[in-house]
Order: sequence, then C-alpha cells, then structure tokens
Amino acid sequence: MQYPSAIKLIAFLILIAEFSIIALALFLFLPLANKGLEFQINKGEDFGVIAQKLEDAGAVRSIWGLKLAEKISGGGNMVKAGKYKLEKDYGPFALVELLGNGPKKIIVRIPEGSTLVDVDRIFSEAGLLKKGTLFLLSQRLEGYLFPDTYEFYAGQPLGEMLEVINANFNSKTKDILPAGQEGDKAIILASILEKEVQTEEDMRIVAGILLKRMSSGMRLQVDATLCYDKQFATMGEWKDCYPITEEDKNSKSPMNTYRNHGLPPGPIGNPSLSAIKAALDPASSSYLFYLSAPNGETIFSQNYEEHKKNISIYLR
Repeated sequence: MQYPSAIKLIAFLILIAEFSIIALALFLFLPLANKGLEFQINKGEDFGVIAQKLEDAGAVRSIWGLKLAEKISGGGNMVKAGKYKLEKDYGPFALVELLGNGPKKIIVRIPEGSTLVDVDRIFSEAGLLKKGTLFLLSQRLEGYLFPDTYEFYAGQPLGEMLEVINANFNSKTKDILPAGQEGDKAIILASILEKEVQTEEDMRIVAGILLKRMSSGMRLQVDATLCYDKQFATMGEWKDCYPITEEDKNSKSPMNTYRNHGLPPGPIGNPSLSAIKAALDPASSSYLFYLSAPNGETIFSQNYEEHKKNISIYLR
C-alpha cells in the first residue's frame, strides 16, 4: 500500500494551492503604487466600465480584483461621480471605499457684491473650472450667483454647480422677489446698493434716493457702474477703479450712469439678501445726494451745494 506517498502528494498539492491563493490574494488586493493618479468618474457610469477605466489607468492590478472587492463590500452602487486624485497608494477595497465616499470636497464662498469676473476667479483658483469659463458662458448670470458658501467636488460639471447656486437663489428670494421685469430691476438696483453702501438701513435710504433721481429725470451718476465696466472690460485685471476720470464719465458704455438715464441694462454684481430687501423696500427721505466716507460711513445731502461741501470735508 502506498497511502503515505499519496497523502504526502495531497498535502503538497494543498500547500501549493494555499500558496497560490495567498499569492493571488496578495496580487489582487495589496495596495498598488498608484499614488498621484488622476481619473474621472462620470455620473451614472456602470461599475464594470469604471473598473476597466481604473485598470487601464493603472490604478488597480486587475479588473477582477476590483470587482471582487466591490462584491464583497457591496459598494458598487454607491460610486460618486467626479474627478479623483489618489493621495496615497490604494488597494481594491480602499479604492471601492474611496469611490463610495466621493472625490475631494471643495468649499468656496461667493462674497456679497462679487461680480461674475470675481466668481470666475474664485472658482478657477479653487480648481473647479478653467479661468474664463463663467465669464465666457453668459453675462446673464450676473446678479443671480447668490452670495453664500457652497460645497462642490472636484470635477463636478459646471451645470450642476449652477443648478445648486440657482436653487439657493430661488429658495432665498421666492417670497420677496417679484417675477419678470420688476424682479430684474430690483436685482439691478440691489447690485448697485451692495457696491455703494454698507448697512441695510443706508441701502434703503440710497434706494429711495436713486428712485427719486430717476423719477425726476436725473441721471443716477453712480461710480460703481463705471468700476464694473472697467473690471468687465479687462477680465478683472483692472486693480483700482479710482480716481474716476472725465474719460470714464464720458464713456459710451450702456453701463455708464453718468451718461445714460435710468438703471444700467444689467446688474453690476451679485447682491446679498439684505441689498435685495432694501431695493424692494426703499426709504423715503429728503436727501438727493450721498457719498461714502473713507471709514465706510454714508454721508447724505439734501442738495448739490451741501453735497459739494461734504465732498470737500470727507474726500479731500
């Protein structure tokens, strides 16, 4: 009988199988030197397509190892779209977990009164889009990029980001902002108030002054409209708008409220909720002129002579 030899052979084969399984497991599941790799996952993409993409990119040793890790962890249906950059070496299980958590979150703030050019710069510096993308998309976004803090993810489509911002704008203004042209005019006026004065109380007074000027046939003569024109014309490269020159005041731009009557044709920035409320609830006063002192205080005047005196006191 040769049972001992057979037992030895079986034991040897089992040992070989164990080593093979261990070697295969190490090959499939140990972290790969994939730190620094970047890849894009598109919304709605099938996990099989994602796995093939990651194998092609060198993020995993084998598509089967990643698929097996996904089956074991059950994370394939939770993959979040976006642009990923691997900050360390990942194995299949860690990679599936990363895909479930989503790409790096990017938090940006749109400041009150910021312009389309400003927002374009903020988003491009944060790595959310290429510089000039917003600027070239449409100037009609001006005034409706609601100032707030937003959380996006790397590689998020611009359309999705704009949907988030637009939903926030609608949520904050739906109960106060009229529809149609009246609402558009309120946003234009609010954008001027945001640039011209600081407190909501002063905004209401200035709103009343500007509306009074228009109803009496006066030009608004708002410096901020000239500054906006300069910034927009130079894609934000114009560093300081002041001093305002006679050439500025004689500009043929439709935004020039020294030359043209009425409101400018569009907003000159993205106003806060306080500015929008002030535009919709102007305060009645005896004032017709105002200026902003260097400390931010708004100085009001009832007539031009008084205004000239205030200029000599506060601005010279």
